[in-house]
Formats: sequence, structure tokens, C-alpha cells
Amino acid sequence: MTAPDSAFPRYTYLHVDVPANVEDEVSFQLWELGANGVETRDQATLSQPTPEVGNSTHITLIGHFDNDNVAKAASTALKPYPTCIQHVVGDGWQHEWKRFFHTARIGRNIVVRPPWEPDVATSDEIHIVIDPGMAFGTGTHETTQLVLQDLEARVHFSDPDRVQTVLDVGCGSGILAIAALKLGARKARCIDIDPLAVTASHENAQRNGVGTRLKASTTPCSRLRTEYPVVLANIESRILLPMQDTLMQRLAKGGTLILSGILKEEARDVHDNYAAKLGPGLIRTMGNWVSITYQR
Repeated sequence: MTAPDSAFPRYTYLHVDVPANVEDEVSFQLWELGANGVETRDQATLSQPTPEVGNSTHITLIGHFDNDNVAKAASTALKPYPTCIQHVVGDGWQHEWKRFFHTARIGRNIVVRPPWEPDVATSDEIHIVIDPGMAFGTGTHETTQLVLQDLEARVHFSDPDRVQTVLDVGCGSGILAIAALKLGARKARCIDIDPLAVTASHENAQRNGVGTRLKASTTPCSRLRTEYPVVLANIESRILLPMQDTLMQRLAKGGTLILSGILKEEARDVHDNYAAKLGPGLIRTMGNWVSITYQR
């Protein structure tokens, strides 16, 4: 006998389709209008785009609300942006995204797959198995792919004396650090403000056979004291800009700094701020996103 829907929790979500360049502004409005959480989706977030996303210059913000009345009031306040209210019954939403996460080939030789799909990597490819859980980082998003490609193409992992430890700031699922280890780095240090990301990074490191070489924690970057030959930061521009001095303090002489999570229209501001101390960086784009690689 199937239990009635009333026996399960019912969650209310407000979907708002907005131009990518107003993401921060509208996200802030959702919080102010009573959202308990805000999720961002674009065409690269999942392998199969969500139907409410029109094109790569638009994103969908999803606000989590306590009830329909608060969500309806928020919808009215956010006009003229297109909005719709949806509901999820039960806790299956936590795993619904898995339907859209499939094996992906990235760069020259990197293959990323979820553990529920078969291994299709060849012997000469870098094989990474990722279950992000509730953390960010499946490898399908453009910001992640840009860093993976930069790691593969720009960092000289063949020189073990030069590339000993990688620092991954805002590690999410740990995918970037795990890729660096599989490409030849000896150790990886991962930090994230989200304890779920720390758990996911440790679990994925074990899953990929590099568990003893990866350490993850919620330690703030400002409290680290080691300098690293490779520093990765796939986080938003609004965080990258005030973190400039902190990241610079962690970057060793001759080291490589790879920044991502940067929208095209924000790239010049981020680039110029870091270039003032590091010199010009290599800017690469994918869709509406940018990565910047600097050499100290």
C-alpha cells in the first residue's frame, strides 16, 4: 500500500529565470523575500538542461520557501522576471539530480564518471569517479571543466620536485584536487566552508585511491601557513576579489594560480586586480564563464 502524499514532507520552490549578469542581485532579493536557500542552475550545471533555462546567457535561481504564501509574495515582487512555483513531495529531491549526471570526457585525457555508471575510460586516460553528494562539483559545469583543462595543459606535474602539494580553495566534491593527484601531484590540501564538501572530498578521494594523499577541512584559507606551488580557486568573483591577498600569500614563488567561477563581464575586473601583483594572466572562456591562470 502506498502512503498518501500527506505522509511525506512537501517542499516549495520558486524558480526565477534571469540574465546571468543579475544573478547576485536577484539572489540577494530572494533571501530578503524569505528564501531559506537559493540554488543556481544554468545549462552547464547538469548534463541535460532544465526546461526553464532559455539559453547560456540566462540562469535559473531556485528559492526554497517555507510555504506557498511566502513564495507567491516573492514571485509578485520579482516581476517582470519569469517565475514559477513548484513542489517536491518527500525527500527524493536529494537524489533527483543523479539522473542528469553522466560520464564526461574533459580536456585531452580526463574522464569523469559517477559511480553508478560503467567504467569507459581507456588505459591511457585519467579516470575520476565522483559522487558529489550535496556538494558542488560533478565535472559537468563549465567552471570546473575550465580548471580541469588548465590543470592538464598548464601545470608541469611531470616534475615531482616542483609540484608537490596542490591547494584547492572551495573544494566542493574534491574533483579538482583528485584530478591534480591523478595527474601527478604528490598531495592535495582542500578547504571549504561547507562540512558536506569536506566529507564528499574525503569520500571521493578514497573512491579514487588517493585517500591518503588528500586532506580536507573547513580551515579558513587565512589560517593556513604553507605556500603551495599550485593554488586552485573555483569560486565566485565577489569572493575572489577580497581574497586576493590571502591567495597570494599561499602561492609559492614560481607557482601557478588558477581562478574560475568568473562570469565574462566580471573577468576584466578580476584579472586586473590579480595582474597588478602577478602580471598578465591567461584568460580562457567556455560559454559565459572564464578561467584565469597566473604564473608567479
